[in-house]
Amino acid sequence: MERRVNQTRKSTGARIADSATAHAVRLAVRHTVTTIAKNPAEFIKLPDGTRLFQAEDISPDFRSERGKPLVIDDDFVNAFGILKCPANVWSALQRYAHWIEPSLKAGWIGEMRRFRKSSRQAYV
Repeated sequence: MERRVNQTRKSTGARIADSATAHAVRLAVRHTVTTIAKNPAEFIKLPDGTRLFQAEDISPDFRSERGKPLVIDDDFVNAFGILKCPANVWSALQRYAHWIEPSLKAGWIGEMRRFRKSSRQAYV
């Protein structure tokens, strides 16, 4: 089942009263954080082999929160742990965010088109 959360309800301090929507948001954010920790944080490395990003304590357990409303506050955000990023990289990400996101989206769209094309060919 699809649940939509109003754009204004996604900001810091927002409260999501519907328990099913709150649960869906918790799971979606946890999945996103886990994906970041398992992929870019794991595989993007400096020339000397050390990881560029350090992810720590990224597996929150929300079982006790099931059925409860969600407040997007410091406690909620801090439950996902820490992603450490060098200051110069963070500064560059902030400075160039306006073109990084469209570039990533364009790359993802291209990958999905290639995947769709190759999967069609495999079954023909």
